[in-house]
Amino acid sequence: MQKIKIVVAGSDTPLGKSLIKFLHQNDNFCLCPLFEDSDIKDDDTNMHYLDGKILRKAIISHRPDFVINCIGKIDLAYCEAEKKSAHDWNVGVAENIIKATKISDAHCILLSSGLVFDGKKQFYSEEDKQNPLNYFGKTKLEMENFCKSSQVIYTIIRTGELFGLGAGSVLDDMTSSLMADRIYKSNFDFIQSITYAGDLFLAIYKIIEKRREGVYHVASAASMSLGDAADYLDRDYKVSRAKLIIEKDIKITVPYKCELITLKAETDLSFRMTSFADGIQAYLNSKIIFPK
Repeated sequence: MQKIKIVVAGSDTPLGKSLIKFLHQNDNFCLCPLFEDSDIKDDDTNMHYLDGKILRKAIISHRPDFVINCIGKIDLAYCEAEKKSAHDWNVGVAENIIKATKISDAHCILLSSGLVFDGKKQFYSEEDKQNPLNYFGKTKLEMENFCKSSQVIYTIIRTGELFGLGAGSVLDDMTSSLMADRIYKSNFDFIQSITYAGDLFLAIYKIIEKRREGVYHVASAASMSLGDAADYLDRDYKVSRAKLIIEKDIKITVPYKCELITLKAETDLSFRMTSFADGIQAYLNSKIIFPK
């Protein structure tokens, strides 16, 4: 059987590294870190993602079956303060990946967010109208719209606040700080869906195996704020809830509640999402668990 060639953009990020490790379970998957085998020799590999010509050439040279984008800016404060940079990374890079994927006649898998919604109706399905309140959400919506209009084969996965990687997300950074008895400061807090990294990886795995297209929501059944998560850690792991300090930034607008309905993913991809309790235990054991 011919192997499925998968290019991972952002293979050097915590998300990309963990995803590649997860996908290596399947011997039929051939994983291709984007710039590892290229003729680019300097150290500033990340900047090559911003050069559309170099990025498209690197993707096309691999002749991939699937291209997964793990690159982007997710910090809400950064995106609000540095709009051009956020747009370059979240929209510009994605557009070039989509263009190269189309030329390669490959399948593009993109990561989006529940923050494309405004939270006014609380629970959102894949078909609900989007209306982002902050610049991060606006970049994700622009990326989605470009993808849908590009005539590329695509799957968009919307997630909640990601956790379980150990670094890179607000929830992971807060957990690490509280477990180490350090103060953690955040400039926002709201109730939203959360997504265990292992669930995201399994969704991608099954999307590739089943060659599923369209939009999927991947998130745990429970929704929570940072305060809720800190309360759980205080109760079950005896950390100091008082070390979480919320200093709300009025420049960042977030929905009061934003929860993703995951019935489509659980039915079509045939797995159940991991609870926060199981996911946080796996995170503290420094390993990704494989959802059933």
